[in-house]
Amino acid sequence: MSMIQIVGSDSGVAHLLKVDSDGKLAVKDAVLEASLTSMEAKMDVDNAVFDLMKTKLDEIEVSADALILANHVDLVALEASLTAMEVKQDTQITHLSEIEGAVETLEGCVASSKVNVNISSGNISGFATEAKQDVLETSMNAVQAAVEGTLSVSAPAVSTTSAVLKNAVSVATANTETSSSVDLNDVKKISIFGSLDDTTGNIVVEVSHDNTTFYQKSDEVVYINSSTHFNKEIEVSARYIRFKYQNDSGSAKTWTLISSYKK
Repeated sequence: MSMIQIVGSDSGVAHLLKVDSDGKLAVKDAVLEASLTSMEAKMDVDNAVFDLMKTKLDEIEVSADALILANHVDLVALEASLTAMEVKQDTQITHLSEIEGAVETLEGCVASSKVNVNISSGNISGFATEAKQDVLETSMNAVQAAVEGTLSVSAPAVSTTSAVLKNAVSVATANTETSSSVDLNDVKKISIFGSLDDTTGNIVVEVSHDNTTFYQKSDEVVYINSSTHFNKEIEVSARYIRFKYQNDSGSAKTWTLISSYKK
C-alpha cells in the first residue's frame, strides 16, 4: 500500500491518504471520511428522488397513452357521426328536390287562380268506389228479398196483475194493520190505490229481500186525500213490498188496499 500526501485547503495541514493495490483510497482522515459519508448519503437521497421522478414519468407516459387512445376513439366516433349526418343531408336534399319538383308541377297546373285537375281519362265508372257501391247494392237487395214476407213486428204482450190486499178492514184505534206482501220478481213499478177514512193518517211502505225481514222505504209515504182516497205509483228494486197503517186517530178506521202492476 502506497501513501499520497494532500494539503487541506482550510488549515494548510497535510493529510495522508493510502491507496491500496486496486487504486482505491484508504481514508485516514476522520473529517474527510465524514464528508464522503455525507456525500454518499446525499447521493442515496438523489438516487431515490431520481427513482421517484422516473416512476412519475412512467405514470405520465401511461396516462398520455390512455388519453391519446381515448381521443382516437372519440375522433373515430365523431367521424362516423359526421358521415351519418352527411348521408341524412343527402337524403334531405333529395326530398327537397322532389318537393320542389312537385311544387313546380302544381304551379304549372294553376291558371287564372284555378287548379286544373285531370281526374280520369275515362268516365267515373272505372273507379273502385262505384264497384264497391254495386256490391253493396247487390247485398242489400239480397237482404231485402230474404226479409220480405218473413219478418213481422207486433206489439209485445202486456199483462196486468192486481190483488186486493185489504178489503174494507176495520182497524181499531191504537192498532197497526199490515198488508200481505207482493212479489215483484221481474217488476220495477207498482201502483197502489184504495180508501182509508183517516185523512190525517198515512200508509208506510216496506220492502224486503227475503219476504221475512222488512225495512221502511223512507222515500215513499202514501197520504190520504180529503175524499179518503189514495193512489201512489212506486218504483222499487227490492223483491218484496208490503204496506202498513197505524191508527192514531182515536177511533176505528176502515182500510181498503189494492195493488196493481204490469209486465
